[in-house]
Amino acid sequence: MECSICGKEIEKSKFYNAVLCSDECFKKNFWNEKVDYMDDERVVRIDGYHYFIEPENDTGAFRGYGGSFFKIKFFDGRIIETTNLWSQGKIPQEYRGILYDNAEFISPFEENGEERILFRAQIEETIQVQDILLFDGLQEQHNLGYCGN
Repeated sequence: MECSICGKEIEKSKFYNAVLCSDECFKKNFWNEKVDYMDDERVVRIDGYHYFIEPENDTGAFRGYGGSFFKIKFFDGRIIETTNLWSQGKIPQEYRGILYDNAEFISPFEENGEERILFRAQIEETIQVQDILLFDGLQEQHNLGYCGN
């Protein structure tokens, strides 16, 4: 079988959802998928990070960021409030030309400088913690040999 990204011949893919030969090809495949649906209205890109908004009425056991509230203003003028925002990670530099920012976080509070700064600091802290957990989770899944996106 052949790696779907680089074409290298391999005996067996270590990834369950695609024929890929390496972690590098897995990452390229992951970000190529984000390019494929970059115009989906549920896709959020802010400050070089990629997010996806799942439905508010989702009955699954988990919610993005543990159900934290986010208010997002898209550059096309839409304003979305969600408690089900999922991070898909920091967009690699080589994809930033096409996966450019399309929104910004806005404070759900009254717009004064102090509250907006505090809100932004809370978002950045949440993102940093989530990215650490995401990285650790992917590492663990890679080590177990069943990593997918």
